[in-house]
Amino acid sequence: MVLDCLKEVDSFNSKNIRSVSLCVNLSNRADVSSYNRGLSSQIQLDNLISQDVSFLCFAENPIVVDQKVKLVQGGDDLVNEIRSGKVQVDGFEYCLATPGMMKSVMKIGSILGPYGLMPNKRLGTISQDLSTAVQNIFAGYTVLRCTKSRQVYVHLCYDIKNLNDLGSDVCKVLGRIQDGSYSKTRFSPISSAFLSIHGGPSFQII
Repeated sequence: MVLDCLKEVDSFNSKNIRSVSLCVNLSNRADVSSYNRGLSSQIQLDNLISQDVSFLCFAENPIVVDQKVKLVQGGDDLVNEIRSGKVQVDGFEYCLATPGMMKSVMKIGSILGPYGLMPNKRLGTISQDLSTAVQNIFAGYTVLRCTKSRQVYVHLCYDIKNLNDLGSDVCKVLGRIQDGSYSKTRFSPISSAFLSIHGGPSFQII
């Protein structure tokens, strides 16, 4: 079913896909706290590694990152520039913010939202340490987190470069979840899983 789903995703590849995400629903028997301990280590995804991604960062103070990273950063001044149209957001793949800036960022949610750029804690784009968060995303690293509703969300890619790599990343994430502490029981830890195209359909793979 994963292969069939990837073929469906590939059929949208010529339609300017901005991002593909994976949502995994865990069984009702899953212990969320136990699972988060098992998923806490970083996982590197092939389709996230890119030299071309650009970041929009909202922080109270300037952050320092590798000079190769394409980064536009600011605080309330950047929020105002986006609201006025001086800064266009359609050229960014990622948007990050510190927790303290989220109140201001919410004011431009209607601008960021349609591009899938609204910072989200469960996706790791809300962080007190934005320098580390940017460097990790730039290198293709992400951390899997299980929500209280027993869902694991992971951003797989902003642009499909290689369908085989995307399939490999899906299997890598599912494998990490299967290897979580909960999977030591005789029950399957995964209830269902979906691949979602931002601005497009979702496909069930499990």
